[in-house]
Amino acid sequence: MDATRKRGAPEGANGAGGPKRARATAKISVDASLAGGIIGKGGTNTKHISRVTGAKLAIRDNEADPNLKNIELEGTFDQIKHASAMVTELIVRISGSCTFGDRCHFAHGESELRKPAAA
Repeated sequence: MDATRKRGAPEGANGAGGPKRARATAKISVDASLAGGIIGKGGTNTKHISRVTGAKLAIRDNEADPNLKNIELEGTFDQIKHASAMVTELIVRISGSCTFGDRCHFAHGESELRKPAAA
């Protein structure tokens, strides 16, 4: 099947009777610990991104590294670009943007203080 057209759509059709729009796919690899936050409760985040951008979003296992997940985006170039930006923004919100990354030992605000472990 031609990867640049909709599944089941005849050659040159985009499903709306308008001009042909090239379909594409993109893959973003993220730490597996971020997958739940990207999906959101009941899939709210992924559904919102799909609804706003028109791109299809799927989160799958990374074949090469079990510590990673692949976020697969499918749509037009503009849809993928918009969805990718929204996913990136969501990742920054989930993981923070400290330049020390995982090595950070600072509390950047009261909301970021860790709760003591229950004994």
